[in-house]
Amino acid sequence: MLTAGDQRIAGNGVTLAGTGSLISPAGSISVDAGSGALALAGPVQAAQAVTLAGQSITGAGSITGATLTVTSSGPASFSGPVSTQGRQSFATQGLTTRGSLASQSDGIALDAGGGALAIGAPVSAAGLIDLRGGSIAVAGPVLTPGAVTLNASGGPVSMTSAVSAGSVTVQGGAVTLAPSSSTSADSAIQVTGTAVTLAGQESAPRLLVTASSITLQGGQITVGGVVQVARSAIGLPLAADGGPGAYFETASAFSQTGTTRVLAIGSQATVRVDLTSGGGTVVFSDLNAPTSNLAIGSGAGSATGQLVVNQLSLLFSGTSGSARLAGIVHQQSGNGAAAASAIFPRPDRQFQVNGCAVSSINCIVLNPQLVPVFNPLKELSLSFFREQEDDPELLVPNVTEQGL
Repeated sequence: MLTAGDQRIAGNGVTLAGTGSLISPAGSISVDAGSGALALAGPVQAAQAVTLAGQSITGAGSITGATLTVTSSGPASFSGPVSTQGRQSFATQGLTTRGSLASQSDGIALDAGGGALAIGAPVSAAGLIDLRGGSIAVAGPVLTPGAVTLNASGGPVSMTSAVSAGSVTVQGGAVTLAPSSSTSADSAIQVTGTAVTLAGQESAPRLLVTASSITLQGGQITVGGVVQVARSAIGLPLAADGGPGAYFETASAFSQTGTTRVLAIGSQATVRVDLTSGGGTVVFSDLNAPTSNLAIGSGAGSATGQLVVNQLSLLFSGTSGSARLAGIVHQQSGNGAAAASAIFPRPDRQFQVNGCAVSSINCIVLNPQLVPVFNPLKELSLSFFREQEDDPELLVPNVTEQGL
């Protein structure tokens, strides 16, 4: 169907079958199927806005327009490429894309409501890309110089492809960045969920992960950092500072499995793990981070495992915490790794690296409670300076002073 002006199609269910097309070289196109289904088998092309509505929507052909607005009270599926000069907006209950989505000068908003959002092809835009749904699965690349947000409202989020943006924010329940995923941002990546698994490649000046449990499943993390003064608690960065580095805040469980590499943007990377509930476990299988300054805030919990880091700082509270770590710190192994590490607020034999207490020298810790506190002069006897006549042991027998 070709018209020079605007096209308006309305009905209780609309089907354009076969190779049927809607083309408006100078105007806009609006198709409203009302309470029925809208099925588009052919291309839709307009110089102005394209608007599609229906109880459910299926698009098999390409869609081209100045802008695109899709509204459905049910599911929608698009398998052809969609290209607009301006904004694209989808509001449905369940949404699947198998064709590419591209906005040349604006953003793209995909809202699947409480249904599943499944991205199976590239999504690119000049502005914000906002992805929402009861669950989100990203299997196609998502690219924008602006921000990318994924919000699953407590549902699962799965990312198996590349996401590259100015910033990336992910919110959900179980959040998984799979081994095939690559997530990069010019400023920051922020991931929030109940259980977060990072298994791919994450690269940004700042990475913040907050969850009840966090797992690093191999993979590679590239972040910024601050040059840290060795053995000083004052210079240890906090996640709340908003500075560069990788920050992991978990209620009670942090686990690193396989081999996870940490690379620095610049000379040093900052990595910090905090157990925010005051207890729990931090476990490393093989953390390979030779240019990273690692701080572990374990509270009254425990930290165990194998690691290679530039600097290691342990922070604890109470009297029930512990650490049994092994590896290389500041290029030092054995006793030297323990000596090169720092612990706050005080040395404690329950916190060890390579079997030696942290901050110990040659595996020896001086316990401040065993250092004697007294005035040594008070205990010094002055009897040596008494006059000899006062000491009967020094008098010559049977001789008096007069006899002398």
